[in-house]
Amino acid sequence: MRRAAWIAALLGMAACNANPLLHEASANYDPIAVGDQWNYGGANGMLVTVTGTLAYHGRPAYVADQVPNSTHVPALAYWSFAGGDWLQWDPTLNEWALYRRLPYVTGNTWPIPSHQATVQIDTIVDGTENLSLASGYYANCFKLRTVTQSYSGGVTTTTQSVAWVAPGIGDVQYGFVDASGTTNVTTDLTAYQVH
Repeated sequence: MRRAAWIAALLGMAACNANPLLHEASANYDPIAVGDQWNYGGANGMLVTVTGTLAYHGRPAYVADQVPNSTHVPALAYWSFAGGDWLQWDPTLNEWALYRRLPYVTGNTWPIPSHQATVQIDTIVDGTENLSLASGYYANCFKLRTVTQSYSGGVTTTTQSVAWVAPGIGDVQYGFVDASGTTNVTTDLTAYQVH
């Protein structure tokens, strides 16, 4: 009887994103600390380095320097955490916007704010996959699919991007889903340093 009550309590906490064991396990999927660095190659390659922390627009935040491997201008990103929500400063909306929601649980969906009333963006956790890249083998990567729907003149256009997130490392691969439903990889993690 006690075992059934304990299991019911853990399942209840998981449904409310309050299970401390589930949170601890999933928080490891997006580690962020000052000095962490990820280098991505491919069409959208860049070097991302967490350079510090500061108070930014009313929240404690990490500062990430993003230097593209192309002619694009380097940019700063600002990340903050609120419970299980990973927030990113959106300069277009001029506010903190939901970027990701932890813990990752297959089937979970969350909306991403858009600055256009005719655009709806949702991220879906599609499950886990193992990836073998030039930089290594990554087991149990959560596959996060972001679906963007644009409405104009009675026509809906849908695009999908994908990110794979490895435990203890963070994002290891990016891609998009084409009109035929095929996933095309555009960017791979080539090197990383996480603390």
